[in-house]
Amino acid sequence: GQYRLAYQYYQQALKLDPKHKGAHEYLGELYVNIKRLDKAQEQLAVLQRLCTTACPEYKRLHKAIEDYKQSAVAADSVFDGITVRHNAAVLIEGQHIVGVASRRGLPEDLPVKELPEGVWLAPGFIDVQVNGGGDRLFNNEPTPAAIAAIGAAHRQFGTTSFLPTLITDTDEKMKQAIAAVQTAMKTMPGVLGIHLEGPFLSKEKPGIHNPELIRAADAHHVKMLQSLKGGTTVVTCAPECVSGSFITELVNG
Repeated sequence: GQYRLAYQYYQQALKLDPKHKGAHEYLGELYVNIKRLDKAQEQLAVLQRLCTTACPEYKRLHKAIEDYKQSAVAADSVFDGITVRHNAAVLIEGQHIVGVASRRGLPEDLPVKELPEGVWLAPGFIDVQVNGGGDRLFNNEPTPAAIAAIGAAHRQFGTTSFLPTLITDTDEKMKQAIAAVQTAMKTMPGVLGIHLEGPFLSKEKPGIHNPELIRAADAHHVKMLQSLKGGTTVVTCAPECVSGSFITELVNG
């Protein structure tokens, strides 16, 4: 966020070495962050002259610029979560939705994807308990491939983001599920994390869960449940079957 100071450092680096590819890349990314894409493009052109389009500095800056470009998706009806707006467009900046505007008021040079007549555009559903889909069950197949198939099946009905959910199972299966989600999140933005439904449940009220696999929380479970990086971990447990200290350690870890 200290753009002025960063700018000074990059300029000093380029005075010492005008061909410093890293400094040109970082300066270009700074311009992207302050929405000066024209200046970012200038740095990209410099990198193309210095090292062609094949060098990593060029590729990273090019991706940053492409990710930040504005576009829009227009539809006859746009539901923003509260109101239905007719003849409207969703404004997109890079990978983020930044607003909703009238279809008629869009800039002429803005790339617009027009949805077919009569089609509605609405926010996707977020499902925090998805045990399976597309004839695949996460407990039976805790793999990135299964997660992709499950996600594709649910997208047909409007779910764009979800938590693959594993019901009560062995520690080994839990580790496999967490590893699969960790891998899936690298290439599937709709995968938000994992939901572990058990095994710290009540044996007296197991529901669909296998009572033989329901067990008490142990010290090693804390480390396992905190092992997912960069995503959300939801744990369903019976409050009468876990200690307050376990919950505290899990939340604060």
